[in-house]
Formats: sequence, structure tokens, C-alpha cells
Amino acid sequence: MSQKYLQATTGFNRIGFFNEAGFKIGIKNNQFKLGLRHYTLDNFFEKNTVGLSMDYYYQLFSKDNKYYFYPGISTVFFMENKTNAQVFNYDYKLINGVGVNLNVNWSLFYQIGFGITTTRAHLLNSTDVTKVDYFNYELGLGVSYRFNKSKK
Repeated sequence: MSQKYLQATTGFNRIGFFNEAGFKIGIKNNQFKLGLRHYTLDNFFEKNTVGLSMDYYYQLFSKDNKYYFYPGISTVFFMENKTNAQVFNYDYKLINGVGVNLNVNWSLFYQIGFGITTTRAHLLNSTDVTKVDYFNYELGLGVSYRFNKSKK
């Protein structure tokens, strides 16, 4: 039986502070998340830009199902039309997290990630394309609400 979650995360990385809302489906220990991410107080985006995030991770539980650990992968994609360029930002990370189930529906988690961010800029009125790759990290704290309970 699958489990469905709503998840909210806040954190920071090399781009800036972010807030993310997501919908997660769990099938046994496999977790798939699709969400929207927004950066605040950053030095990269000129406008309020919302990006698409996708995660996959494998969740391991303690014997009493109260605590869990998850290794996985995370991707975030942004596109912004700046004043003089069209910019694409792709963020790829390996993630690890730990969490605690507070009750049947609610859990808290902490996540850390490391990876590469690629920025591509297509300059307007020109055929020039600039590409920059750089190391990125991420720390996040979140809360998750489970809609239904299933037995493992």
C-alpha cells in the first residue's frame, strides 16, 4: 500500500535561503517527491522565481518505526528571464536525512546534501551562452504530514 504525504522544508544552500512545499508518495521504503522551491534573500534571482524539485530516496526505519534515515538524490530546476539574459539553473545533489515520527501522521526531519549546480545563461541580443558549474551544499529542516497509515 502506498503512503501519501505533504511536506514543507526550509533551509539554505549556496544560492540562498529557500522554502519548499512538496507532495510525496511512499511505496514500501521507496519515496518519490515532487515539489516547488522558492528562494528568498538570495544573490542570484532578480524576480520571485519558483523552481521544480524532484527527489528520490530510500527510507530505513528503526525497529519501533519511530526514527528513520534516508539516503537519496535531489534535483531542482529553475528558469528566469533576467534583464539581459535567459538563465537556467540545474541543481543536482546527493542527500541524507534523519527524522522522527511524532505520531501516526506527523514527522520532523533534518536533511543535508552535497552536489553540483549548473548555471546556463543565454544572453539576449546575442548567440553567446555562458555555462558555470560549481559545488553546492544544502541544509534543511522540515515537517511532513502523512494522509494515511499503512503497515510495513
